[in-house]
Amino acid sequence: MDFKTKTIKKDEKGHHLMVKRSIQEEHITIIYIHTPNIEASRYIQQILTDIKGEIDGNTIIVGDFSPTLTSMDRSSRQNINKATEILRDTVAKLDSIDIFRTLH
Repeated sequence: MDFKTKTIKKDEKGHHLMVKRSIQEEHITIIYIHTPNIEASRYIQQILTDIKGEIDGNTIIVGDFSPTLTSMDRSSRQNINKATEILRDTVAKLDSIDIFRTLH
């Protein structure tokens, strides 16, 4: 399989990494985000806003997102908070989906 790296971008603190590759001439972008626990949603929102132009239909975003997006991922006593609302709104604005929750 022809697997070539085109670009690698990362922040100085190691909180996100973006790798652009091509696999058999199909371009893909993989973005890994690891958020600090404090202000995680705002941090994710800022990263995704900064790299919005790099995101397309062949982008996979993975990582450790502290806020939970669905009720399935939190206890029944835990309410939706502002952090979750911010993250949901950001994901919606990017016209993205949580593929794991879509399939499971």
